[in-house]
Amino acid sequence: MSNANHTPGPWSSSMWTDDVAGAVGWSIVCGDAGHLVPTNTFETDDEEEAEANARLIAAAPELLEALQAMLEQFNYSTVAGLVHDESMAIMKAREAIAKATGEQA
Repeated sequence: MSNANHTPGPWSSSMWTDDVAGAVGWSIVCGDAGHLVPTNTFETDDEEEAEANARLIAAAPELLEALQAMLEQFNYSTVAGLVHDESMAIMKAREAIAKATGEQA
């Protein structure tokens, strides 16, 4: 469904620690179990925030796919004769998809 050139999911997040440096961080891993590739690593002093960021990034492919499916259903309903207003939510959804795919909204 997506035309994006990102690595296909599933993506996951995992915490790492560096006992020598005393650092804790999160890595985003993409691909299936046979092809795990770290795609993003970041550190922060706020472990709760870092975990929340990692979960959000790891969920991005599924969020994009769900949003695209919702808009596809919206477009189908419009074609089928149901009337929809161009709501702020629909505009935001299109903008978010454009941002994720690098296309125009």
